[in-house]
Amino acid sequence: MSEIDYELREKDIRFYNDIKLVNNPDFRRSMTQNQAIIPGALSVIAFFYFVYYQDFRTGILIGAIGVLWGLMIPAILRHSSWKQVRNNYSEEDLKNILGKRTLKAQPGRLIEIKDGKENTISWRDIMRIEVNKAKSHGFIYFDHNAAMIIPKKTVKKTKFMDFMTQAMEYHELADE
Repeated sequence: MSEIDYELREKDIRFYNDIKLVNNPDFRRSMTQNQAIIPGALSVIAFFYFVYYQDFRTGILIGAIGVLWGLMIPAILRHSSWKQVRNNYSEEDLKNILGKRTLKAQPGRLIEIKDGKENTISWRDIMRIEVNKAKSHGFIYFDHNAAMIIPKKTVKKTKFMDFMTQAMEYHELADE
């Protein structure tokens, strides 16, 4: 049996939301437009003003707008998306989601303890378990849109990767 204590913070939910956004093809298309196509078009217009009209001030202004567009709009899109997600949760929901919890990985089940309440989850009810590339967060997915988020920075008791490896092994055994 492996046990882990951790605390889920609002920034961890934001990190999960960013991962979901990056994997969304519509959002990626919008980011490509706002990071490359529109600034590129503005740069061509700025170059045209430099060469054809020899209007350096206007060219520099249009070029600066293109650079700022490419840098600022993606951040604004991410922030807007986070506000939409945040508005889906009441303060009571956030109080239930955020905070300290304990997970116990056992053969056949995962036990979550929060505020003294124990919740048992069968490994068969879990879709997949993964760790992000930077190994800063672990995710226990229940479906494509819902996951238990485990931030490495707030983990106590057991080593983060030891717990995640043990959980993956138990999950694989349940699938057999």
